[in-house]
Amino acid sequence: MDPRYTNREDVSRRLNDSIVRFKEVFYYATSDRDGDTLNLMLYGLDSGKPVTRVDANSPDLDISSPELGYCHCFGPEQAVFIRRGPYRRQKQGVSNENLTYTMHKDLQRRGLGNDMVINKFFGDMLENKYKNYGDCLAYFNDEKN
Repeated sequence: MDPRYTNREDVSRRLNDSIVRFKEVFYYATSDRDGDTLNLMLYGLDSGKPVTRVDANSPDLDISSPELGYCHCFGPEQAVFIRRGPYRRQKQGVSNENLTYTMHKDLQRRGLGNDMVINKFFGDMLENKYKNYGDCLAYFNDEKN
């Protein structure tokens, strides 16, 4: 099978600062800037800490866009809807560069920062924990959480 990526610049342009799945788990990926490697450093979405380094051509690396939806990024009373913009870019998958969020209180579309992508609640959304706005709000009203 031919590799998807053949040089470090391509890996960086397409995958740096993006969300990927590796062995069915979501991670925040950054490209290795050292040497001539095609590696990515994967960070846990809940901790923001490095977890593992992988080859960008690994068959276990899934760069497809995950399903997006409701997420808590600002606290229990402010569930937001996250979506990917319809425009084409070099970046593959999703990243804070091509995601926006909308708050129900004013319906204004805003851009996401890295702090909104690297957190437990964003990971919960990617795992489809919140099926709708009500589920997202109910999560915080449950005393177990």
